Amino acid sequence: MKRYSVLLMIVLLLLNNSCVAREQTWQYAALDGAISNPLTGNVWWAEDLSPRPQPISLVYANITWAQLEPQEGEYAFEALEEANHFAYWRDQGVHIILRFVMDMPGKSAHQDLPDWLVRRVNGQAYSVSYGRGWCPDYGDPELLEAHGKAVAALGERYDSDPFVSFVELGSLGHWGEWHVHEDAGTMPDEAVRELYVADYLEAFPQTQLLMRRPFRIAAQQGLGLYNDMAGNREATLRWLDWVRNGGAYADEPQGLAAMPEGWKTGAVGGELATDRTPEALLREEKDLLALFQQSHTSWIGPHSFSTVEDESLQQTLDDLMAGIGYRLRVSESTLRGEMFYFTMVNDGIAPFYYPWQVRLRLTNQAGEAVFLDSDLDLREVLPGQQITASVYIPRSVDFDTIDVGVLDPMTEMPALRLAMDVPVEDGWHTLVQP
Repeated sequence: MKRYSVLLMIVLLLLNNSCVAREQTWQYAALDGAISNPLTGNVWWAEDLSPRPQPISLVYANITWAQLEPQEGEYAFEALEEANHFAYWRDQGVHIILRFVMDMPGKSAHQDLPDWLVRRVNGQAYSVSYGRGWCPDYGDPELLEAHGKAVAALGERYDSDPFVSFVELGSLGHWGEWHVHEDAGTMPDEAVRELYVADYLEAFPQTQLLMRRPFRIAAQQGLGLYNDMAGNREATLRWLDWVRNGGAYADEPQGLAAMPEGWKTGAVGGELATDRTPEALLREEKDLLALFQQSHTSWIGPHSFSTVEDESLQQTLDDLMAGIGYRLRVSESTLRGEMFYFTMVNDGIAPFYYPWQVRLRLTNQAGEAVFLDSDLDLREVLPGQQITASVYIPRSVDFDTIDVGVLDPMTEMPALRLAMDVPVEDGWHTLVQP
C-alpha cells in the first residue's frame, strides 16, 4: 500500500512539474501612500536638468514654430531634441508632453513664427499685460496650409514614439492656450478652429491629444483636456463647469460641450496657476486635492509641485500625489489547472491611458524564466472597477514563482509600481512563491 502511495506522489509531481499546487488562490493587500509612476504625478520642464526635490515621470516641452521650421520645409528636430534633452530623459525612463505654439508672449518684441512665414501671412505685433509678441491671423489660408504641413511633420517624427505620451493642442492663442488678449488679436470661429484640430487628429492617431477647453470637437473625438489654472479654486471650478455642462465660448452660445465622462478615455492634465506658489497652495487651499480629484487629473505641470522642499509639507504633498491619476494593483490570483487568473483593480481616479503589456514571469528553482503575456487592456480598468485576466500555463512549464510586470514600450522593461504589498524587484511583483 505504501509503495502505491509513493508511486502516486511521484506521478503527481511529474504531472505538476512544479512545487506549486495547481488549485490555489492568493490575495494581496493594497499598498498605501504615494507612488512615483509613469505618466502620472509631477511634470517638469524638459529643457531644465537642475535637481528637483520631488520625483517626476513626465517632462514638458514647448515647441515654437520658429524653432521647428527655421527654413521652409526644413525641420530642426535634432536641435529641438538636444535642447530638451530627449536622450537624457529616455535614459531615465521619463516620458514627454509636447505643445506646438505660434505665440509666446515675452518681455521684448519678437515673433514665434519663422521669418519666412511671417512675410507671407497677416498678423500684428502687440504689447499687452501678458507681454509682447506677434499674433497671426489664424484664418489666413497660407497659415492654415503651412500649419498642416508642420503638424504632419511632428506626427511623422513622434506619433509612433512611445517617449512622446501626450500632445497638448497648442497652436492657437497666447502660449497655445486658445485665448487672445483683445488688444493683441482674435481667436478664430469654430469652423476654423476645427481645421487646426483636424491637423492633429490626422498626424497623431496613436497619441493622446488634449485641449485647453471642452470644445465640441473634443467631445466628438474623445480628446483629453488640460487645465492651465489648476490649483486656482475659482478658475478650476469654472473649468469644471465647462466640462460638466458645456456652455458659451466667446460669442458662440454652444461653443463648449459637456464632457463629464471624457476622462474615461482622454487624459486630464495641466499646470498650476501662478497666482500662488506651490507651497502656498499646499498650505492654504483646503480643497486642493478635491479640485484635482473632481477633474480626474493624471498629471500636474510643468509648473508643478516638483520644486517643493519644505519638509513640513511633504505629507500633504504625498497625500495629494497618492490621490491623483491611476492606482493599479492585483487583488487576487488563482491557479486552476493550466489556467492562471489574476484580478486587476484601480484604486485611483483615472485610467491608465495606453495598452501597455501586462506580462507574467515564471521562474523555476534553477533560475530559468518563461514569459507569458496576458490579454489584459489596462485602459479598461477604470477607477472602482476590476477586471480578471487569464493566462494559459502548460503543465510542461516548470516554475516555482510567478511575477507580474507592466512593460513600458519605450524600454520594453517593467516600469509600473503596482499599489500592492508584495515583494518587488526590477518592476516584477511577486504573485506566487514557494
